[in-house]
Amino acid sequence: MVEPLPTGVIHWSRGAIVASGQAVMPDETAFEGECNAQLRGQAHAAAVANLSQALAMVPVDAVRSAGDMFVGDDKMAARLAGMAQAAPVIDEVCQADGRLVLTIQMSLLGSFAQLMLPDDIKQVEPIRAMPRESGPEALRQPESGAEPKQTDPGVFSGLVVDARGIGARPAMVPTLMDESGRVVYGPPFISRSQAVHHGACLYLRVLEDRETHPRVAPRPLWVKGLHTPPERPSDIVISNADAARLHGASANLTFLRACRVIVLLD
Repeated sequence: MVEPLPTGVIHWSRGAIVASGQAVMPDETAFEGECNAQLRGQAHAAAVANLSQALAMVPVDAVRSAGDMFVGDDKMAARLAGMAQAAPVIDEVCQADGRLVLTIQMSLLGSFAQLMLPDDIKQVEPIRAMPRESGPEALRQPESGAEPKQTDPGVFSGLVVDARGIGARPAMVPTLMDESGRVVYGPPFISRSQAVHHGACLYLRVLEDRETHPRVAPRPLWVKGLHTPPERPSDIVISNADAARLHGASANLTFLRACRVIVLLD
């Protein structure tokens, strides 16, 4: 799931944002096939500037972007600028005409998520042991003893929301609600540590086998998104019947807190 921005690209499926910058050697005759430090510094500065602008446009929820979160907060703005400056270089193309294109990437998880996630997403401990790796696809099954009882037809291991065809858009913190407007997944149901390390959900365009995907396996509940509320494209309405199935067993709240949720988008 990739979303282009004017100055970068959000890779929602891997929880990262990418931006590029370029610089041109003033005198092509002085270019001998190797980009010098000055040219590299100029390209890097351009990439950081583009990344900073792109970060401000990352949707946090249905009504706020990252830029909205640090308006008037100089300390937060300075921290985000530092994160952009520290973003590692993932590609460098030095062209024969003297142009250098440098690409940097920054994770939307970890420090950025901790800074951006709304305060109403609280820490909930314990849920299960955290895996060593982190990222939107790093979730594994709960530890032994914490798995849902598969003999109970109302207990599931994860949630898959098919929101294709309704105009839904990604955000760091989506909200799922029933037809009456009651929230069935969102900040009140999310553990902050899980959202910071793995994202509140994983966005994909296609899910070939939901029963084996580590985010939701082995027995996910599959629901269909009906529509999005007006001017809230990252919030998704599901049927009252599906909402009742999701909240029909208290054990299902465990996988919701662990952010074991996949959302399919166009």
